[in-house]
Amino acid sequence: MEDIQTSDFEVIVVDDGSSDNTKDYIKGINENYELRYVYLERCENSCRSRARNYGIKMAEGQIIIFIDADIIVKKDYLKEVERCYSMDKNIMLVGLRVMLPQNVPFEMVQNGSVFEKYSFDCERYELHEFRCDILNELSYNASAIQAPFLYGQSCNLIAPKSWLDEVNGFDEDFKAWGLEDIELCYRLWKIGLKFIINSKLDVLHQFHWVEEKVVEESKIAGVVENTRLFLLKHQNTFNLPEEKVYELFKSLANNFWYTEKQLPQSVNRIVIDFKNLNSLKILKQNITILSDLEDIDIIVNDYLESTDLDIWIQLLGKRNSAPRYYPMSRKLKTAIHALTL
Repeated sequence: MEDIQTSDFEVIVVDDGSSDNTKDYIKGINENYELRYVYLERCENSCRSRARNYGIKMAEGQIIIFIDADIIVKKDYLKEVERCYSMDKNIMLVGLRVMLPQNVPFEMVQNGSVFEKYSFDCERYELHEFRCDILNELSYNASAIQAPFLYGQSCNLIAPKSWLDEVNGFDEDFKAWGLEDIELCYRLWKIGLKFIINSKLDVLHQFHWVEEKVVEESKIAGVVENTRLFLLKHQNTFNLPEEKVYELFKSLANNFWYTEKQLPQSVNRIVIDFKNLNSLKILKQNITILSDLEDIDIIVNDYLESTDLDIWIQLLGKRNSAPRYYPMSRKLKTAIHALTL
């Protein structure tokens, strides 16, 4: 963290009743930034929502970044966050993950070589998380997705504190494993917070698979319980039969799919390949004009990925024809079709 050049930031570690001497380790860190540690005794109300809400209340900053204990972030992570919030302060920023296929030694994290060995690669399917294939089909433009809140994962999620306070943070009724982050994202989306999917904001998710599964079976029961709560609190969210909603959320644990409305065959398709930096201004003008029209499938393939096009196109919001944006470094050669629920 000491090499990060950014504005002031604070780190809050909320220890939800661990027994592994985390407090002693935190004390030994050479702090070049403000770091606060709080230990919460385990009780009947203990849950991830409660722990995160405690951190939100302690935070003095305007932007809250949620990172889980099994996540490794790059040194330029905060720079990328600042790039997005410099364009709009009122956004929910959804970052992605690279799934580590094995344990890594601490030395690789310290010297940064872990990022040389593990970074997103279209051909390294063992590193892909579930959202990779889905967004590759739908779009990396959250405004072109019917239910973008489904893809907000609290292991790499950022939101303004004022908006989190407005909805009272995470719902602490969700005590079992899973969905508490999606439920929060749904409430924020419902009151109008703009969602931004950032393909550049990758983190490394440390290996803890069980028998080739990302989530052990014991946690699936928690997903079922939290699905029941979600349905009680938010009826008719997906316009699906109740059993299909259970199927949808249970699939979150390993291979999560959600089928969006298919575009009618009569829709005209326009494909735009962005390869010339000098054409960015006219490109934005053309996208704005085209997206005002009805029944056009606009596909924008970004071969440069060095401009603000990825965020700008999402800040356009809902349009008559919302452009589908694809950073070509993440474009898979083999399309994987969604399961129809």
